[in-house]
Amino acid sequence: MKVGFIGSGKVGITFGRFLNDQKVTLSGYYSKRLESSQQAALSLNCRAFETLAEIVSQSDMIGITVNDDQIDVVVDAIAALKIDTSKKVFFHMSGARDCLTLKKLSDDCFSLHPLKAFPHVVDTPDAFEGVFFSLEGATQGTRKWVDSLEINYFEIQSSQKALYHAAAVIVSNYLVAVIDFGLKQFDEMGIDKSLAMKALWPLITGTLSNIGSLGTKKALTGPIVRGDSETIGKHLTVLNANSKELYKALGQYTLSMTQQDDEAHQRLSKLFD
Repeated sequence: MKVGFIGSGKVGITFGRFLNDQKVTLSGYYSKRLESSQQAALSLNCRAFETLAEIVSQSDMIGITVNDDQIDVVVDAIAALKIDTSKKVFFHMSGARDCLTLKKLSDDCFSLHPLKAFPHVVDTPDAFEGVFFSLEGATQGTRKWVDSLEINYFEIQSSQKALYHAAAVIVSNYLVAVIDFGLKQFDEMGIDKSLAMKALWPLITGTLSNIGSLGTKKALTGPIVRGDSETIGKHLTVLNANSKELYKALGQYTLSMTQQDDEAHQRLSKLFD
C-alpha cells in the first residue's frame, strides 16, 4: 500500500518519517508550494507531486495533513477531480475534526491524532515512542493497518472528538498558560523570568512526576488541601484584579478535588466566589 500526504507540515513530515522507518511505502507529498513538498520528498526518498490529481491517482492511502480549516477545502478539491476514490483510504491527523467529511471521498476513512505537541519536525526514530494516538472512524481493514504500526492508541467516537480535543488543549496549552501565570507573579516582584523558570523548574517537574506516580488528587499539595483559608486570603490581597479572577477560578476547581470538612470547605469556597 502506497501512502501519500497532502500537506508538508510538521506532523505530516514527522509521521511520514515514522512510516518510512516502519517500511511503509510512501508515494510522496503534495503541497500548494512545490518547494515544501520537494523538501519533504527529498529527505524521505519519495516523490514531490506537482498536482493534486497525481498524488490521489498514485496513492492507495492519502493522509490530509493540512491546517484544520483547510481539510474541507482539500476534500472538495479532490472531489472536483472526478477521480474514482471509492477504493482508496483517506485519513487526517486533526485532533479537533472528525473524519466524517472524508466520507465524501470514500467510506474507508479515519482520523489518527497523536497526543503530542509538534513545534517542529522530529526526524528521529523515537518521535512517537510512548505516545498515544486517538483513532476515530476506522474500519476493520484500517484498524489492522494501524495495529501493524505497533503504536499505542485508543478509539473514540466521532461525537466525542471535540471533547477529546478540549481535554488535550487543557493539559497541554493551558498547562503552559498556568506556568506563565505563575512566572508573571515573579515578574511582578522584579525577578527575571529566566531565573524564575530555573527556580520553578524542579517544582514543575516534581509535580508532574508525582502526578504520573500518584494520580492528580494524591499529587495535590498546598493550602487548599490543608484547608488554610488564611493563606489563600493573603494571596488574594496581593494579586491584581485580572490575576485574582483566574486564581479564584483555578482555586474553585482545585477545591472540588479535595475532601474538606464542611467548615473548611465553606471558608475556602467563599473566598473563591
